[in-house]
Amino acid sequence: MSETAAAKEIGGWIGESPIRLLEYKRNGIPIPGDPMEQQRIEIIGEQLIRIRDTRQQMFFGLGAWIVHLFDREEFGNEDFRQYMTVISTEFTEMPSFYDIYISITMEIRSEDIFGWDWWELKGRPETHGQVIAQPLMFRKWLGMYYVLRALEMAPNDPAGIPDLHPSIASKGVFDSVVENLDTLAMNLRWQGVLEEWFPGNNAGKKASLIRMHEQAADQQRIVEEDLLIEQGLNEDIIVTFKQDVESTWLESSTLRNLVKRFGNYEEKSGSK
Repeated sequence: MSETAAAKEIGGWIGESPIRLLEYKRNGIPIPGDPMEQQRIEIIGEQLIRIRDTRQQMFFGLGAWIVHLFDREEFGNEDFRQYMTVISTEFTEMPSFYDIYISITMEIRSEDIFGWDWWELKGRPETHGQVIAQPLMFRKWLGMYYVLRALEMAPNDPAGIPDLHPSIASKGVFDSVVENLDTLAMNLRWQGVLEEWFPGNNAGKKASLIRMHEQAADQQRIVEEDLLIEQGLNEDIIVTFKQDVESTWLESSTLRNLVKRFGNYEEKSGSK
């Protein structure tokens, strides 16, 4: 039975799936029913969400592994496109796909469940007794898969980009997207893939992808700045900062002399 069918069956007594009802509650909408029924819905909903997230992370990792194998030239463009098409059916909306990637970048749990680093270790060629230190790069392949699938969903015109949910990881994801786009652009094999997948639309899709992630990062920055303003500064931190600045200034005779030379320095009591 599929997750959706199971959810409907379990939640059928009130006409809504536990996942949907749990999302209602998270958005401030009360769940109908008595307290015991509400608690039951919450427990079932949490488990279904966990199953859904684990399934999506599994497919995400599989997509990353296929990208890795293609990069190693284990198979050609046609097979690669076929594999990617099958996996892409799991991810059909850009905002939710972004949320999945955010959750993966912020959790170690996914790596522990699926043993992604071991996938990479077992996939490396035999060294015949030689000890060769190589970094584990599975997170790189996760980022590469994310960019490739996101490019497929990105609009051709940046004016039509969807809104992504800001997160504390948004800036890191934005930087990763830019870096991986550069990696694709500098590799002839990947250039061929992009030209085949997006003939005539490559530049527009890249611009859309960058803009939507930059926008999410900017929104998160504003949220964090507003939070800092609301919280205010701790008085002890202010005092310590002033003391550090004064100490650095007094010790930096070279800087002080330069300022003094250009007429912007006034001698104060206690200065040397």
